Amino acid sequence: MKVYKLVRMHKDGNCYPLFIDAKQPFTFNQKMHCKYVPTKGFAPRSVDDNQTGGWHCCFQPVAPHLSETLKTGEERVWIECEAEGKTKTYKRPFKQGGEWILVETITPLRIVPWPEVRKMQAEFNEKNNIPYIYRLNHVTEPETRLEITLMPDRTKMTVGFYRKGKRMLCSDIRVKVDTEHNFLPEDLIIDIREAFKGYQVFTSADGLYCWTRE
Repeated sequence: MKVYKLVRMHKDGNCYPLFIDAKQPFTFNQKMHCKYVPTKGFAPRSVDDNQTGGWHCCFQPVAPHLSETLKTGEERVWIECEAEGKTKTYKRPFKQGGEWILVETITPLRIVPWPEVRKMQAEFNEKNNIPYIYRLNHVTEPETRLEITLMPDRTKMTVGFYRKGKRMLCSDIRVKVDTEHNFLPEDLIIDIREAFKGYQVFTSADGLYCWTRE
């Protein structure tokens, strides 16, 4: 069974857990049994009643409650894993991915490219009729951001401009999105630029969205 886990990509090239046993690197293409490590601030999770550790994973690379990009510059990526052994699932709200799974043993297989992650997230949102929200923090103004909400049918977007937590401007835009990659097309970028004078939105090769003052 394939599962996905959001992890930290360290400067040493290794991937590490986000929070629990965070200094233990993942080893790709090798089976890794999860240790039971009670951690302050986190509810202890076990796949059974015998305190058997479980890797906290998702059935798809979808966990909206966890940040994929941090202001600190910490790099996070999704890894695809093969799951084995005991498992335990938890029903969660869709805003937290819908369902979590604890896995006794995983074999990390690969880092999932961002375009593939974005496509799977868009398919999850469309299947569950969830608007897809892009939050774009400004590269030099941390208290300023764009928030783009893509409706599930991918024909309409709401673009909001926020400063210090207050919505300063909002605009509805009809749009046709690249359904294969879920990228914002160039004509939409131009529309956004017109709506928010002095700012430019653009897509990068890895499928992430960036914006900056013109």
